[in-house]
Amino acid sequence: NGKILQEFKFPTIGEIFQPVWSPDGRMIAFSGHTGGVTDMYLYDLETSQTRRLTNDAYADLQPAWSPDGKQLTFVTDRFTSNLEQLSFGDYRITLMDIASGQRTEFQTTLSGDQVNPQWSSDGRLLYFVANTSGTPEVYRMPVDGSGKPEQLTEVNTGITGITDLSPAISVSSAANRMAITVFRDGGYDIR
Repeated sequence: NGKILQEFKFPTIGEIFQPVWSPDGRMIAFSGHTGGVTDMYLYDLETSQTRRLTNDAYADLQPAWSPDGKQLTFVTDRFTSNLEQLSFGDYRITLMDIASGQRTEFQTTLSGDQVNPQWSSDGRLLYFVANTSGTPEVYRMPVDGSGKPEQLTEVNTGITGITDLSPAISVSSAANRMAITVFRDGGYDIR
């Protein structure tokens, strides 16, 4: 009916981007902009507590929950940027264990940006957009790092949103389907 059920305010966080529900519906992960940088946060709806998952000058964007709710992936430049030299690198995907906070780079062997991570419904694969060839395309790869990235699309204009970091893919959590956005004829189509 369009009625707002609840509103959550975060007075110490300037802007909030890309909120995503945990699989159990208890938490919301989001990217927050504070003091000129973006960090990753969790909001627990049961306790009304906010937990800051990262706290540094790297960009942390586009969170996605694993189906079991134990891991979070997000996009960051922490593995390719040198803050001391103000040299900013490509975006990579981070795997984070929620309980321990441990973060590791999702090793794809691809060059260029790798953004918009999405989990398969069984938690075995990650889908993402990479611009390795100069055109953003969808890839998939096992989360455990075995195997090689597999390119799933080949579109002249690429798989993209309005900006390079706009979400462009969404994978169904309960079905074997994916929606992608493609720029065509001066506009964006969903396929």
